[in-house]
Amino acid sequence: MTANIQSSKWNMQNGVEFCFNTAIYMEELFGTVYLYPKPAFPTVVSSVLQIRGTELTNNDNWYKLTPDSNIEELKQRITKDISDFIFPHLRQFQEVKNVIRVMELREKAGIYENPHHLTALYCLTGDMEQAQARMTKVYNELKLESQKEFTAGLALWLGLEV
Repeated sequence: MTANIQSSKWNMQNGVEFCFNTAIYMEELFGTVYLYPKPAFPTVVSSVLQIRGTELTNNDNWYKLTPDSNIEELKQRITKDISDFIFPHLRQFQEVKNVIRVMELREKAGIYENPHHLTALYCLTGDMEQAQARMTKVYNELKLESQKEFTAGLALWLGLEV
């Protein structure tokens, strides 16, 4: 599990805005989908299911800190959001099957990630039939030759066919 604090690009000396980003780090994707070495310090960018904290809290307002801010109120809001929304969200991903389930649900809702993440996770859990079906579907939908080459190589690496 990964989380980070994202600050607004519009921050000034007299005020800053920030939010939390969450994601699930899957070490198993390195050396397969990701061709670069796994990071020593996982980040949201090198993870799946990247979700902004504001999506979890259903509140699109970022945290604001200004010279006039009530620090105690801000601290209480942040603590409440972490304990009531962010931690429960992250706790549901104790097993790979839970990551797969939520990725499938998000994809059905039109929220897409790298199409190879699910394929690799299906292989990881031994669901080779589902992995093969997904690999074939993804390959057939690709337009660029470079994407097809990568996908064919990944399929071979995972023991699948295209």
